[in-house]
Order: sequence, then C-alpha cells, then structure tokens
Amino acid sequence: MFTANEHAKILNAEERQNNMRTEKYTMERILKEAFDHLKGVIPVEGVRYKLEARVDDTFIDAIVEFDELLEPYHVLVKNELRQETIAAIAILKERIPNPFLLVTKHVTPPIAERLKKQNIQFLDTAGNMFIVQNDPGVFINIVGYKDRGIATFDRVRLFRNAGLRVLFVLLCNRHIIRQPYREIAKMAGVALGTVGNTITDLREYGYISRLREGTVLNRRKVLIDRWVDAYATELRPKLNPRRFTTELPKWWKNKNFQAIDVYLGGEVAAEELTHYLHPEVATVYIGDDFPEFARALRLRKDDQGEVNVLDKFWHALPDDNTPHGIAPPLLVYADLHATGGARNIEVAEMIREQFLEK
Repeated sequence: MFTANEHAKILNAEERQNNMRTEKYTMERILKEAFDHLKGVIPVEGVRYKLEARVDDTFIDAIVEFDELLEPYHVLVKNELRQETIAAIAILKERIPNPFLLVTKHVTPPIAERLKKQNIQFLDTAGNMFIVQNDPGVFINIVGYKDRGIATFDRVRLFRNAGLRVLFVLLCNRHIIRQPYREIAKMAGVALGTVGNTITDLREYGYISRLREGTVLNRRKVLIDRWVDAYATELRPKLNPRRFTTELPKWWKNKNFQAIDVYLGGEVAAEELTHYLHPEVATVYIGDDFPEFARALRLRKDDQGEVNVLDKFWHALPDDNTPHGIAPPLLVYADLHATGGARNIEVAEMIREQFLEK
C-alpha cells in the first residue's frame, strides 16, 4: 500500500510525463521527417535522438547521433522560421559547440541564403538542407522545395489572436492563472469564453498542472518562445501599428507621460530596464489617450518615423515590479525580437534572464 504522499508523488510524476508527450511528439515528428530526407541524399544510418539535452549549461532541443559518416549534431528545432528569428539563432549557435544544426518545417530560399551567410547548417521537413562537414568531406546544398505542411499540434486557438492575449497575461504573472476566468478576461480584454477555450487548449497540450499549491503553467520557457514567435505574425499586425515623427528628443524621459495610458515598449523600454541600449525607434502601446499623447509630442505622420505606435491590448495587470509606464517585460522582449538586430537580440536575452525566468 502506498502512503498518501507516495501516491501523490506517483500521480505528479505521471502528470509530468503526460504533459511532455505532445511536445516530444511534435519535435520527434519534425526530426524524423527532416532526417528521412537527409537519408535519401546520403547513406546515413542509425539516427538516434537525445531530446532536451544540456550542453555547457545551455539547453538545446536535441543531440542527434549517427552510426557512420556524420558527426553528432547539437540541434535546435523550430516549428516555424522567420527572418527576424535568424539573429537570435546565430547568437545561440555561438554558445553551443559545433557542429550546430537547425531543424525546422520549412526554409524558404531567402531565409536559406541568410542562414548560409551565418554559417548555420539546416535541414527541413520539405527536403531543403545545407550540411557541411570536413571529416569526412560532406557538402549538401538543396534549396527550393516547398512546405508540404507537416501536421502539428500548434495550429490551435492558443496561438491565434485572442488566445495570445490570454496567454500574455498568464505569462506576465504566475499567479493570474489561479484567478477567476472573469478577471482573466478583463485583464486580457477578451470574451469570457475565450479564456475557457485558452485554458482548455493549455490543459490539452500539456501546459497546465494542478499541484498542491494550485494550478501552474508548465514549461514556461517553451510557452514564452511560442508566444514571441506567434506575437510577431498573429497579434502585433492587429494592433493598428502606425509610425510618426517628433522633434522632441528623448521625450520618454518626461515624467508627465506617466499620467496617461502610455506604455513604453521595444528599444526605449529596454534602455530604461537595462541602460544598455541607445534607442533608435520608440515603440509605445497606448489606449484612449492617443489624442493627448499626439498633441503633447506634436506628432506628424511618417511611415519611416522614429515613433512606433500600437494599440494597448491588456488591462490592469497585477504589479510585476516593472517601472510605471513600461510595458510588461515579455512584450519588451517580443518587440526586440520582432525588430531584430544583434544588439537588440543581445539586450532581449538580458531582459529574459532578469525578468522572465525568475
């Protein structure tokens, strides 16, 4: 007979195992399809995957080993790949011993060229690949195959517009998930049913556990990465983005702006949080106070302007110790990744370490 504590430990272990099942299935499916294409080009056999490995204090998605011909690869698996994520991948590559390999669903020809310029080897599920090893000599450069649409579990409501709004507030504060659905809906600015749907998806795909202290989100790091990737394409374009210019230098230093519903994002927020960046573009999230804000800055419409304005999409989040008038660090982190650039990505990782992984 098990004691109550032993029984609870067994249940928790089983729950953690179930929570990882979907994630591993998706990753293994991408790896298998991609390496099946590689085996059709060169005679590699005995492909073995070690998922969720650690190399020199850095977590990577997998180590892939072969019986012959190729050395083991340290692998990053990306479900979707865009131009703005390449800088971050290049930085990760420098932290991980060679050989490093990116495995993803689809690499377009423009992205393939950028990856090759960064000396990033890649392999995708459509059959595109760039593989280079010196001993023995292997060089493969195949580009141009189209995405065949591998079926994954990630094309769900969770990573669409409304689901991303709910997930945002859940990721901003670990305790929000224990709030009533009505309160979460108010913070996210969505319908009550959207919260229920999002929580259902989180539970179905293994991102929620019920522990002794209450409901918690699992694999926050994975959810943060997924949210940032989806934010750039699914949510940000729907926030009415527009550009302006102003003649007022460093206007965000004026404390009077803290009295209105304006939140700094992107580079200016990063500078305020880390003092490690000289902003070129000021991103702001603003609610109903835009007319007052525009008059105060004497904004002029300019598609190349240095003031990037987006609609604020959250409401009254609990205090997260972020300075007043600064957007939640998760959003600042996502902004920096969306704009790209080595310096922005470097500062983004500083913000992640200081504010998102505590």
